[in-house]
Amino acid sequence: MNNTRLSIQLIFLFFFLVGSWAQSLAQQPPSAQKLVEHADQYRGYVAGFTATLEVTSIVPDKADRSNRLSLFVKGLNSLVKYEAPARDKGKAMLFKERELWFHVPKTKRLIRLTPIQRLLGQASNGDVAGTRFSDDYRAQLVGQEIVHNVACHVLELKAVSRKVTYARLKYWVAQDDHRPIQSEHYSLSGKLLKVAHYAEFTAVNDDQVPKLAKLIIRDPLKSGEQTTIAYKNWKQAELSEAMFQKTYLKRLK
Repeated sequence: MNNTRLSIQLIFLFFFLVGSWAQSLAQQPPSAQKLVEHADQYRGYVAGFTATLEVTSIVPDKADRSNRLSLFVKGLNSLVKYEAPARDKGKAMLFKERELWFHVPKTKRLIRLTPIQRLLGQASNGDVAGTRFSDDYRAQLVGQEIVHNVACHVLELKAVSRKVTYARLKYWVAQDDHRPIQSEHYSLSGKLLKVAHYAEFTAVNDDQVPKLAKLIIRDPLKSGEQTTIAYKNWKQAELSEAMFQKTYLKRLK
């Protein structure tokens, strides 16, 4: 009788432990790299896509400066066309396999740029042209924190190549839906260059994942200065490989 009771207790203990283990696994977050991949879905589409960007730089006691850009992305390659103001219309940047080329209308010359060079205010060329952190960085989960009133996973991201815009990122991703909340961007020497807040998201018709609507970039050493990138007109698109060739830039007017 005692042996039977002991056996039943052992069976119940076994199923309790198995259930607890399964529940623990279910509560575990995805791997660090998967978290970055999930967050990337809020910053673009895995397949080709287009979007319109309004980049506005705010400096205290100075007039705001703005650019409107058209962004075309396919894989690691992206094309940025300047649409406004009129003096910049026709300029373009090609980000191809982590190399950046700049085109000015009425010239046949292409200028080699670095992704970290500034585009407008605190926004760099790479901030505008690059959309997938999971391609450019390898991630490690380092903790959990509350940021902007959101419970977040904290990730350390290290660049896979010296051609990547920033050597290292600290990245906060929401625990509930894995949307990006904040990122700190560091140079190779370890200097903090800027802090980005992923402030707003918008629903789009062709995707269950909302897309980034507003990114606010601040320089930690320059109080009151910030650059806002407003993202509009998100669309999936089948883009031709020809758009991402240097010869295509030379045909732009």
